[in-house]
Amino acid sequence: MIHNVCISYRTNRFVVRRFVLGTSQAWDHHVSTLGSEPVTEEHIHQISPDVGRDWKDVLRSLSVKEKVIENLSADYKYEKITEQCIQGLLKWKELESELATIKILAGALLRARCFDALQTLQNSIG
Repeated sequence: MIHNVCISYRTNRFVVRRFVLGTSQAWDHHVSTLGSEPVTEEHIHQISPDVGRDWKDVLRSLSVKEKVIENLSADYKYEKITEQCIQGLLKWKELESELATIKILAGALLRARCFDALQTLQNSIG
């Protein structure tokens, strides 16, 4: 049974990824075990291609104000989706430096159902 369909933008084409029921629960457990290490720019650059068009949803899950998201969208509207995501996550890191942890970011990726980005983040930390 298909639980969710996530569309990510990578190399100028859409890739549809299907996730089976239960994937979210497994990630939920994994995210709960993560520590409070800070998110680095390297982490952001690594996960951004996998976040793709869901970057605004991820920022909303990180409690970034809608006006900030709108401004980022306008400022980077001619950039590739990956660059928009990078700039959005860097802005979050700048605004919430104390809360910009691996665990918080992983939770936002989980809520936005960006499982590929979660896998990339997991691979980058350990």
